[in-house]
Amino acid sequence: MEPSERVTPAAVQELLTDPDLAREWILDPSRSVFSLQARSMLGMARVNGVFRHVTGGATVSPTCEVTGRLTPRWGRPILRFPAAPGRHR
Repeated sequence: MEPSERVTPAAVQELLTDPDLAREWILDPSRSVFSLQARSMLGMARVNGVFRHVTGGATVSPTCEVTGRLTPRWGRPILRFPAAPGRHR
């Protein structure tokens, strides 16, 4: 996979089957972007967000479980995964 390629969920699932990925990973802030898309409260408009200054990392276990954190430049975590049931962060 080329560094400029977008990673699809299916590609991530395929990558996670590789046992060599079981380790700690750190994002490269100069090449990392976090984008999201959600509906407004009334569901009438789509809201897009892009964070271009993101730090963080993830840990992939030998059983392919992934945990991690993304933090925007101002220092407050914007996404933790896996999310707790019933919580949206």
